[in-house]
Amino acid sequence: MTGADKYSQRMADYIYGDMDASERLVFEKELKTDEKLARDYHNQLKIARRIKEKIEIEETIDESELAEADRLVNKHREQFPEDFIVTDEDRANHQAFMSISGRTGSLRRIIYPLAAAAAAVIVGILIISNVQSADQGSRLYIKYYDPLEDARFVKRSAGGQEYKKLHQALYLYWEGEYSTADKLLTELTSSHSEIDEAILFLGLSKMGEGNISDAVIIFNNYLSDSDKYRYEASWYLSLCYIKTGQSEKARDLLLDLTSINGDLGKDATKLLKRLDKLN
Repeated sequence: MTGADKYSQRMADYIYGDMDASERLVFEKELKTDEKLARDYHNQLKIARRIKEKIEIEETIDESELAEADRLVNKHREQFPEDFIVTDEDRANHQAFMSISGRTGSLRRIIYPLAAAAAAVIVGILIISNVQSADQGSRLYIKYYDPLEDARFVKRSAGGQEYKKLHQALYLYWEGEYSTADKLLTELTSSHSEIDEAILFLGLSKMGEGNISDAVIIFNNYLSDSDKYRYEASWYLSLCYIKTGQSEKARDLLLDLTSINGDLGKDATKLLKRLDKLN
C-alpha cells in the first residue's frame, strides 16, 4: 500500500469507526495539529455525505428519472468540461472519497478517485436532487419492494399433481415470469382454494405484473380467511397501499409487523418512519 493509500485508509477507518480507542486518540490529536489532515478530513466527510445522499436518491427514483439525470450531467460536461479535468496535481494527491453502499453489499467501500472527479460527483448529485421524481408513495414502493424469494414454500409443500403445478408456478415467479405464473396460480386457486402458498404467490405475481389493484383484493381476501402467511401478505399489502396512496391502511399493517423479530420487522419499522415523515 502506498503512502497516499495508507493516509486515506486511516481517514476512512476513523470516519467509519474502525479504529480502536488508542488509535482514535492519536488521530484526533493529529487533527488538531495537522492543518492539511484536518482540511482533507472535513472535505472527505462532505463528499461521503453527498455520495450517501446520491445513493439514497438513486434507490428511490425510477429509471427514466436516472436517464434524465444522466443526460443533464453529460450536458454539463459539454458546457463546463473543466469540471471534469484531472490534472497532474490531482494525480499526485490521489485523494480518497468514501462511499456508503446501498441496500446490498458491504457496509462501506472505499474508492480512490482523483480529486477533480469530486466535481463530477457533486454535479451529478445536485442535478439528480432537482430532477422531478415520482410521487412519494411510488418512490417508497420502489425502494422497499422485492420479489419474495424463499425456498421454504417449496420444501413444506405436499405431493400430488396440484403441488407439482404449484412448484412450477413458484419457479416461474422466481424467474420473473409473472404472467405465466399468474395463469397457473389462477387455475390452481380456482380448484384448490385451500392452498395458502398458491394464493399468496398469486398476489405476488399480480404485483410483479404491475396489477396492484388485483393484488390488493387477493391479499385482503387471504388475510380475512387465513393467517398462515399473515406477515408476508401484510407486508406486501402494505406496499400495495403505499403505491396507491393509501398510507393510513399501510400504516396499520406496518405497525403490526414492527413487533416481529428479523428483517421483516426491521424493514417495517424503517418504512413506517419514512411514511411518518411524509405527513
